Amino acid sequence: MLNLAELNSFVGYEIEEDFKGSDGRIKIYLRRNNDLPVICNSCGHEIPKVRSQYLSRVKHLPIFEYKTDLIFRRLKGFCVNCKKYRSEQVPFLSRQSPHLSNQYAYWLSRLCEITTIKEAAEFCGVDDATLWRVDFKTLKERFSKYKIPDVSRISVDEVCARSHSKYAGEGRNEKYFTVVTDIESKKVIWVSDSRNKEALDDFFQRIGPKRCRKIVTVASDQHPGYRLSIKEFCPQARHVLDKFHLMRNFEDAVNDSRKFIFKIMDKDKKHASGRFRFIYLKRASQRTDKERKYIEQVMNDNKLLVYLELIKERMFDFFSPTNTPTEARDILNQMEQWIFELGAPPLKRWLKNFKRDWRLIVNYFYEKVTSSISEGFNNVIKTLKRKAYGYSNMEYFKLKIMQKIGYLNSRYAN
Repeated sequence: MLNLAELNSFVGYEIEEDFKGSDGRIKIYLRRNNDLPVICNSCGHEIPKVRSQYLSRVKHLPIFEYKTDLIFRRLKGFCVNCKKYRSEQVPFLSRQSPHLSNQYAYWLSRLCEITTIKEAAEFCGVDDATLWRVDFKTLKERFSKYKIPDVSRISVDEVCARSHSKYAGEGRNEKYFTVVTDIESKKVIWVSDSRNKEALDDFFQRIGPKRCRKIVTVASDQHPGYRLSIKEFCPQARHVLDKFHLMRNFEDAVNDSRKFIFKIMDKDKKHASGRFRFIYLKRASQRTDKERKYIEQVMNDNKLLVYLELIKERMFDFFSPTNTPTEARDILNQMEQWIFELGAPPLKRWLKNFKRDWRLIVNYFYEKVTSSISEGFNNVIKTLKRKAYGYSNMEYFKLKIMQKIGYLNSRYAN
């Protein structure tokens, strides 16, 4: 038959007595071994002489449905190294909070990985502030031992960290985080403040020039700061502009061109807004019969929309994974001819910018990668922020991101 001494092990202490109190809590009284050295809780040096002792009560892991307290006498003495009176170091006491055992603190930190601080605190009957400190200190301790893993293919994207300014004169870029993801492991490996060039520079500087040279592919959007940083630290890597961001820019140009066509024709203006605008952006094969009949009728009335439809359909074929760089260039040349014949300024501007970035766009057909994994993680980060009703501490928010979709959690911690 098991007893509490067999279920629990407290280094340097023995169970003197245990019982269930009138308040429904199990109380375990511990007695200190005399041969245990008195170590300073702050600096780790031995305290030569004990001056006093006091009764300490610590929350421990619940036993079945009963909440459990550890009660013991803690020694105190003058530390020669600190030049102050310090309490002794207790082996089973949590480093994050003096009111919790290390086993209980670890269990609470595991709980914070799957739910919010508030919900975990209500479930365990622990103060919100105490649980927040436990989680924050646990994450900082893990981060101090964290080493960015070796990577060869990464994805870089930004995510909005806060909507309100943290300090006077804060720019829009400072309200974002730069998130670096390993494409192969599908894990976030780094989070930096802001979306400026310096944010990505920080990542490359931390891994060093030798590991930067091992990176062969970087996927990102068209942010100029990221381009400069990648060119400076990873000139040998193929920088791939994300096709989803490029398609979004194209769809905006198509939408503006549609408005331009109806404006110059001065007819059927009801089709220039409302629910009709989404029909023009749909792929022909995905339209319903009703939408298909509508498009055919409109194109019969307005021949310029035929060019718009051809350009849009050809762009959907452009990023086909089976295309070679030569085939993609042929498609672009064909689209360029149609855009010239259509004469819509929005599409002309889009084409000019698209051709300017051709050197980076064509890399997609060699590497076949996108920053879609980063876009998916952005949704996870936004959900994390909504569940917590926002974060006031940005350092804690970054650590929570790396805990949720990175390596700062109990599954990977040593």
